[in-house]
Amino acid sequence: MSRPNETEPLLRLKGISKSYQTTEEHVSVLQKIDLSVSTNEMVAIMGPSGSGKSTLLFILGLFLSPSAGEYIINGENVLKLTRSRQAEFRRKRIGFIFQGADMFEHSTVYENIEYPLIYAKSKPSSRAQRIHQVLEQVKLTHRMHHSSNKLSGGERQRVAIARAMVNQPAVILADEPTGQLDLDNSQQIMKYFRSIASTTDTAMIIVTHDQNIAKECDQALHIENGQLLSEK
Repeated sequence: MSRPNETEPLLRLKGISKSYQTTEEHVSVLQKIDLSVSTNEMVAIMGPSGSGKSTLLFILGLFLSPSAGEYIINGENVLKLTRSRQAEFRRKRIGFIFQGADMFEHSTVYENIEYPLIYAKSKPSSRAQRIHQVLEQVKLTHRMHHSSNKLSGGERQRVAIARAMVNQPAVILADEPTGQLDLDNSQQIMKYFRSIASTTDTAMIIVTHDQNIAKECDQALHIENGQLLSEK
């Protein structure tokens, strides 16, 4: 298992907690989570259902605010940004890969990858080059103008990776990205992840139930009942 360079962390969580107050009880979902992730690093987050993995991912994606703690990227506490500024930061600096590789089914591969660029208000003149570059990285330039509903499962997930990369994010968050793929495709996706992590200024955080996926990462974190129990 490769090790990232010893540098100042790209991303740092300090004392992140999340709780809810219902009419009957106080529910604690996350309890003082500390996490550091460096550029070029791949981190796996594991744990049983209900452990807090999804809540943590939503906080990392700036979709959910914690009850306490700090979330620092490139030295900036992004929790202090207004909601509109957080949305802008999310569009430009955070990429997402989901289990189902959700796409606009009646659009081409090119159009699916272009949407994040449109939302981030990238110049139209620069979009074609960026799209071609990210498709080269996942070896799918030959599918650029194909309809997304004609792709195989492995190809769809590779398009999802390209889409997550197109805005050159600081962090890519992947939620069970190989959950619907067979072993061969899962291994291929992890090769692309490692290539991305090692050749771009990006960190990757992967929520997974698969021990084999976790073994490919630089850190394997285990969450249970909202607590970070172990770190490898």
